[in-house]
Amino acid sequence: MMLLTKRINLLMVFLIFCTLFSGCGPSTEELVATAVAQTAAASTNTPIPPSVTPTPSVTKAPTILPSSTPDTNVLFSDDFSEPSSRYDYADDGGEIKQSEGGLSISVTELEWIFFAYIPGYDYENVAIEVDVLSVEGDPEDSYGVVCRSTASSDYTFEISYDGYYAISLWEEDFGYTYLIDWSRSSAINTGLNNENHLTVICNNNQLILKVNGVLLANVTNDKLSSGEVDLFASNDRFSNVKVIFDNLLFTKPDDMLDSSEPIQSSATSACQSPSSISAEDSGKLIEVCGEITYWGDVPCPNCALGGYSFLNLDRSFTIISYEWVFNDGWIGDCVRVSDTVEMLGNDPVFVYGKGEGYAGSDCTTDDGIMTCSSGDYFGYYSGCK
Repeated sequence: MMLLTKRINLLMVFLIFCTLFSGCGPSTEELVATAVAQTAAASTNTPIPPSVTPTPSVTKAPTILPSSTPDTNVLFSDDFSEPSSRYDYADDGGEIKQSEGGLSISVTELEWIFFAYIPGYDYENVAIEVDVLSVEGDPEDSYGVVCRSTASSDYTFEISYDGYYAISLWEEDFGYTYLIDWSRSSAINTGLNNENHLTVICNNNQLILKVNGVLLANVTNDKLSSGEVDLFASNDRFSNVKVIFDNLLFTKPDDMLDSSEPIQSSATSACQSPSSISAEDSGKLIEVCGEITYWGDVPCPNCALGGYSFLNLDRSFTIISYEWVFNDGWIGDCVRVSDTVEMLGNDPVFVYGKGEGYAGSDCTTDDGIMTCSSGDYFGYYSGCK
């Protein structure tokens, strides 16, 4: 468990923070809607807190469903307006059912994924469009679409609540291989009560992901030739996860392919190695990715609270905090951090501030101890060796 202790008014206040584990999916996938326990590489997490009650305000994704598409191109559609139990599934880990005007997937078990498979449809080439509303969850929880799904393999298209996306190949014998590693995009509506329109195209060896009409990824892979389509939600953090899928549409992909369409640049290319940061970067906003290899506390008589705590990335770059205290639960975590470079003596550092400890998280206070589900300062990075 990763704990951050706040040094204010002699009251010890704890911030619990856990980075996202590298596995984004199950070890064995079922052909029916089912819950799959993931193998977690991340640190042990605290129990899941109560569900977050959504506010009435909803950010809608733009309407992109192609109304002019001829009926001969439509392979399947479902707006979930007609009562049906075809997708229903429930166990101790969560529930899938039609409700609230769409297909609701709730996951209450930590580090589980729930898949809702679309029964009776097997495709070689297909374009999938769907609206997804995030109702409950934490910044690093995720949801998405799977194509060419079989019992032993699939292609997974995934976006997180905090604006990251990825495409991966899952094989039962080898696990996940990232074809497009986790990257941030401003095209993704982030947080709760926000809706995103996902377009996934699996056409021959071409795999395409669009979000809200913006092309984010176009990659080729020829390992899988056909399979079913799944929708899924993943509980990767502390809170209950709930998303609602709506306006599901499968079409023939040919008319949706445009080789001249530009791919939006992502933050991945800007991610720098910890060893590359120098004093010359002071004052610059930089994103650093690496493994946490050491932590500690340093006495500082001139500091307001008598010292500071630190994390070391790849044994070469330091993140310090004057308000929070780190511990050995962070060791081995692979993180992505964006901040302005400051100087500590002759050394370039990031300073993890008080407000950053709360940003993007839901916090509760009990008997003077504050527990937060997660903050958005430390993001997940899967590229550590």
